[in-house]
Amino acid sequence: MRGPKVQPPLHECLLSSLAHPRLGGVLPGLALVEGRLEPRPTHFSCCGGRGLRLSPDAATTYSCKMGERLHETRRIAQLLASSSGSDLAAALPAEMRLSLGLPQALESLHLIAKSASKRGLAWIESPPAQAADSANLHSGAQSGAPSGSELRPQATSAYPSIWSIALAAAWRFGFKVHFVQLHGSPSADLLPSQDKAAPDLICIARASSFWDPHTAERFETLINYAYGALIPVFLQIQVIGKPPAPRVKAYGKVEALVAQRLAAARAKAPLAWLGPACLGKLLTVTSGLSAPPNVAQPTAAPNFPLNT
Repeated sequence: MRGPKVQPPLHECLLSSLAHPRLGGVLPGLALVEGRLEPRPTHFSCCGGRGLRLSPDAATTYSCKMGERLHETRRIAQLLASSSGSDLAAALPAEMRLSLGLPQALESLHLIAKSASKRGLAWIESPPAQAADSANLHSGAQSGAPSGSELRPQATSAYPSIWSIALAAAWRFGFKVHFVQLHGSPSADLLPSQDKAAPDLICIARASSFWDPHTAERFETLINYAYGALIPVFLQIQVIGKPPAPRVKAYGKVEALVAQRLAAARAKAPLAWLGPACLGKLLTVTSGLSAPPNVAQPTAAPNFPLNT
């Protein structure tokens, strides 16, 4: 029995409209139904969210990429839930925060989809002064999205969540995403599987502590892979903050001096610990560090070179 034919891109298929960079939101057309992401039938009048459409003239069933995109989006959403230690209803709204930088990220994804760019974005986030709020969100302190509701952002931030970029890349642009948490992913999952096709995008979450040789080695391995395969990288660098100042009275003079030097070294700029070769490759797969978006012009966030 023949399977459904793949329909060539037609203006009637609303899935293709999701890639328009002016369209707001991370997961337009999706709803959380009983802890599972599902297409909203009312959003997809072409097929009712089924990804299949019958052509009355030719008596033929056509299919689009709805199923593939949905599968990849659900996979990333499951990674998010596992990482946060809570169910999807609590974890997803927490990461889909309203961000002034989201339009810039969507524009970057749009250019990559059009093969007009091979560079993602990189940005540095200060230690969540909102750490308490973030902890509450991830612990499920908020009620989360009610079943069947439209997915809406929950807070305001200068930068988009790295999770929201990965979800938007999968759902809106049809990208295969390799998501890595530099301090959480097992070594076996650091690089994409050689048994599968190379991903379209690499997202690196909460990179920090480059002064640690093991962390720096993992990061350089990832960047070398992305550079060799020309895969765009979206990089979220998180500044842990300055180590606490040593209490001199508790140490001898030599120990206090060593502790002070260690504290000063760890407080250096995050990327200052990386070698020039790695930084050069990073500038090939990203467009440099993004400055905080201007409130008056949220879509025109300037970039500046990596500062070593």
